[in-house]
Amino acid sequence: MSLQLENIPRDDPRFPAKLRERLGRNAPPQVTALGNLDLLASPKTALFYSARCPGKAILTTHDQAAKWRDTGRCVISGFHSSVEKECLRILLRGSQPIIICPARAVPKRVPGREILGIFSLTACHGLVYSCAREKSCRRNAPIPHPRPGHL
Repeated sequence: MSLQLENIPRDDPRFPAKLRERLGRNAPPQVTALGNLDLLASPKTALFYSARCPGKAILTTHDQAAKWRDTGRCVISGFHSSVEKECLRILLRGSQPIIICPARAVPKRVPGREILGIFSLTACHGLVYSCAREKSCRRNAPIPHPRPGHL
């Protein structure tokens, strides 16, 4: 099955409501989506990891990604850092939903997985393949700070 990229303007009822609520007038004028928009309404866990971190934290995170996969937990992330990329590889071995929010163009294909259980959303339009600092900061703006004691 071949899915098409969709550009969804801010005034479209399909535009992510939480994004509009959280950012108000600062929400992007449109988002580009690929996959099942209904996944945005499902309970999900955000994976947001620094490019630099201690080894023990990396192993704990890989174990947690396997638990999320095995319990069917939907995970949302940009999957940019090396730890996030490894977690994506772990998650792709399962059948749970995955939401990819890159600070660059939406991937047209995710290796090893049917696109039906994956949704990708970005505020970048066109063929943007690099992850510049400004785009990363804009992408991360809607992410709430984690509570102490949570992964």
